This record gives sequence, structure tokens and C-alpha cells, in this order.
Amino acid sequence: MTKETDYLIQSIFERESLEEMTLDELQAMTEQFPYSSIIRYLHTVKLKETYDRHYPEAVSLTALYFTNP
Repeated sequence: MTKETDYLIQSIFERESLEEMTLDELQAMTEQFPYSSIIRYLHTVKLKETYDRHYPEAVSLTALYFTNP
């Protein structure tokens, strides 16, 4: 079953799913494109999936890139 994030992964990274991406690749992409909210979101999702200790910081930073009307 395809998740919504898989469509983003396929169009941006040309991979099948987020599981194929590594944290290092996503970190490099966030450094290369620091204002991309989608890449920051995917990086945060990956941090959550891997139970990384930087997840709380990443959530706070990612939230700044999305509006809350």
C-alpha cells in the first residue's frame, strides 16, 4: 500500500519509499535546500521512525516552515 509520503519521495528523490532513504541523505538535502518545507518534513518523519534523539528539535524547526491559519 502506497502512503502519501511515497509520492513525494518518488517525485523528489526518485526512490520508492522513505525506507530507502538514509538519514544522512535527508540531512544533506536539508542542508542543500534549507528552506524546503517538504524536505524538512520528510527528514523529521525519518527521525521519528528511527527514534533519533534529535527528533524533538527537528519537530520544532519543521513547524516553523508550515503556516497555521
